[in-house]
Amino acid sequence: MLSGCSGMKTAPQRDDQHAALDRWTRCIERYSEHYRGPALLAGKRAHRHCEGHQRDVVAMYPHHLKNQIESLLSQRAHAITSVRIVKTGSSNYLEAFEDSHLDILKSRLTGAHQADL
Repeated sequence: MLSGCSGMKTAPQRDDQHAALDRWTRCIERYSEHYRGPALLAGKRAHRHCEGHQRDVVAMYPHHLKNQIESLLSQRAHAITSVRIVKTGSSNYLEAFEDSHLDILKSRLTGAHQADL
C-alpha cells in the first residue's frame, strides 16, 4: 500500500514539471517573436524577461540540480531566440560573423527553405 502511494506522486510531479517548462518555453517564444535588436543579446534578454517562469521550473526539481537546470534553460533560451530571429527574417539584426554559430544556423535554415521549394 505504501509503494502505491509513493508511485502516484511521480506522474503528477512529472506533469507539473512539463507544464512549468511549457509555460517558460511559451514565454521565451512570445518574447523572441517581438524582439528587435542584436541577436547575440536576444537569448539573455528573453531569459531575464521570463525569470518568474524560470523560477517555477527550477522549483519543480531537487535543489541540488538548480545550477544545471538554470544553465540548460539559458542555453535553450539562446537556441529558441536564435532560431526565431533567423526564421522571421530580421536580417538587419543579424550581425553574425562568418562561421559563427548564428551564421551556420542561418545558413542551415535558409537552405532548408530553399530545398522545400
